[in-house]
Amino acid sequence: MNTDNMIIFICVNLRLSAVSHKTTRLTSRNSTAIVATMNKKGSTRFDQIRLDVENNDVAAALDKLVVTLKAERKYHQLFEALKIQLRHRLNLPLVNSAPTEKLDSENQAEFESGLLDACRTVGLLLVADQKLREAWVYLQPLDDRKLFRTLLEKYQINDNNADEVIDIALMQLAAPTVGYQLVLERYGTCNAITSFESSVHGFDATTRAELAGLLVDHLYGELTDSLKNCLTENEIATDGEFIDLVTAHEELLASKGPLVDATHLSSTLRIGRDTTERDSHLKLCEMAQYGCLLDEPYRFPGEAPFENTFRDHLIFYRALTAEDPNSETVTEAIQFFDKRSLAAAGDPFNPIPDEVFVDLLYRLGRNSQAIEVSLERLAKRTERAGIAPPIHQMATEAEHFKMLQDYYLKENDLLGFTVSVLTDSSG
Repeated sequence: MNTDNMIIFICVNLRLSAVSHKTTRLTSRNSTAIVATMNKKGSTRFDQIRLDVENNDVAAALDKLVVTLKAERKYHQLFEALKIQLRHRLNLPLVNSAPTEKLDSENQAEFESGLLDACRTVGLLLVADQKLREAWVYLQPLDDRKLFRTLLEKYQINDNNADEVIDIALMQLAAPTVGYQLVLERYGTCNAITSFESSVHGFDATTRAELAGLLVDHLYGELTDSLKNCLTENEIATDGEFIDLVTAHEELLASKGPLVDATHLSSTLRIGRDTTERDSHLKLCEMAQYGCLLDEPYRFPGEAPFENTFRDHLIFYRALTAEDPNSETVTEAIQFFDKRSLAAAGDPFNPIPDEVFVDLLYRLGRNSQAIEVSLERLAKRTERAGIAPPIHQMATEAEHFKMLQDYYLKENDLLGFTVSVLTDSSG
């Protein structure tokens, strides 16, 4: 009989009735003692377990099983053994043969907690054994993304397991920022853009913002390095910030080809609209300014309201980075995107210009205007792009809720009216 059959062996030999004694807590010291006992000459592991069961010492038998399976790194069987150990501790039948098992609330809570502890134990052991995909099966029920991210940051990533890490971290949402950073480092900007766009609908707004920020930082770094290489080749000093160097050598840069792939630059400006950090917006503003210097063949047209990709994004990001919210820069941006929104009013299947305008107003702190535009241009649209924030999220003051309630009352929308009243009272 081999070790793989130890669980079956125990379950067959154990008395399945409740045993009243307490389970001995395993420590490294008594774990060592157990192993030493089980390795005595003429005494097999199976003999020791049979003897414990015959002596009605179920806890000792289970301790030996757990220690042995852990020492032999048979972690899937260890999980089963830990479940049996848990059931014994709770005075439950050691093998559950019923399709459904009803426990009282106290035992149910302790049983679920114990299962999660077992998942954590086995999952961490599998991570230490460089078996990430198997570990994820056990760690996923914990729903502890912070723990998994910490584990990944210490994980030994190499050419053989990088794709596996990316799949679990990014595609399965275990630790998206770790996975996305790995895509950028190992596969470059093009693959990172493709990965973002193919997975974006699975991410919440916070995660999208974080990933977009990583892409912005990456491309900005590439652009800065390429700019300095270009200047060095022309025997020009490279001291100074990126935008200062761009401004000082516009004529030279305009005569050169793109310092980075122009499609990567335009895609990053578009994806960058998901970012929420001022530092990212400043970098995007500088990248858009550089893009405006490129020759016409490299100024790829974008989708409304960013038809002129580099210029229109420059207007957008300049407004977001303006220190004075009432500056001429902000006013011009509002007027510009208002016109683009109105120009698209006749297209019932393209809400993006309207949503971009509402989103811009909201980001600029003009909530009242954002709500007003949203009610006028988005409320009755059936197609939505998910760019503009939910209308009740923009309502933060009494006058905002009154606007909503007046609108829903006028439209005879009882549900909308009720939600606005409830949101107002709960806020």
